[in-house]
Amino acid sequence: MVNSVHDTGLDERASGIIYTPFDQAPLSWMAVAIKATVPLEQVTSSARRELAAFDKQLALSNEQTLSAIIERSIGQERFTLLVLGNFAIVALLLAAVGVYGVIAYFVAQRSQEIGIRIALGAQRGDVVRLVTRNVLASAGAGIVLGLVVSAAGSRLMSRLLYEVQPTDVVTYASGSFALLLVAALAALVPATRATRVSPAVALKPD
Repeated sequence: MVNSVHDTGLDERASGIIYTPFDQAPLSWMAVAIKATVPLEQVTSSARRELAAFDKQLALSNEQTLSAIIERSIGQERFTLLVLGNFAIVALLLAAVGVYGVIAYFVAQRSQEIGIRIALGAQRGDVVRLVTRNVLASAGAGIVLGLVVSAAGSRLMSRLLYEVQPTDVVTYASGSFALLLVAALAALVPATRATRVSPAVALKPD
C-alpha cells in the first residue's frame, strides 16, 4: 500500500497507483531510480557496466537527473507564474503610487479644515490622528472589497498553482498590509505638514 503519486507530472493531480510484480505484468521497458551523490555521467557509466554484466542485450537510455525531470514537468507553469508574478509586483507598485497620490491630494485639500481645528484649540497630534484614522477606515473598506474580488478571481488561476492555495493567506495579508502602510503615509505626511502651517495662512482664501 502506497500513497497517491504524481505518475505523469507534478502539474497533474496525484492519483492512486497499483504496483504489480514484473513477472505478472511484464513491459518492454523499465524505469530505474538510482540515488547517488556523484555526477550523472559517473552513475550512467557504472549502471551500464552492471547491466552488461547481468545481460549484454539490455540497453540503458534516456538517463536524466530528478531535477531535470521536475524542471521539464513544471517548466512551463513556472515560467508563466514568473511572468504573472512580475506583473503582480508592477500592479502592486502602481496601486501603491495611485493610492498615495489620491489620498495625499485629498488630505492636502483639508488644509483649511485642519487650520480651523488648530485655531479652535485642537492639538496637532489629535488632528493628525483623526485624519489618519479616517483615511485608514476608507482604505480598509476598499481593501476588504478588493480581497473579495481577488478571492473570486483567483479561482481562475488554480490550475497554474502547485501546492499553493488560490486564497493564500500570507499573500493577501502582505498585499493588504503594504497598501494600508502606503495609505497611512499618504495621510500622515500632508496632515503633519498642514498642522505646521499657521492657522492664519491656512485660512487665507486662495
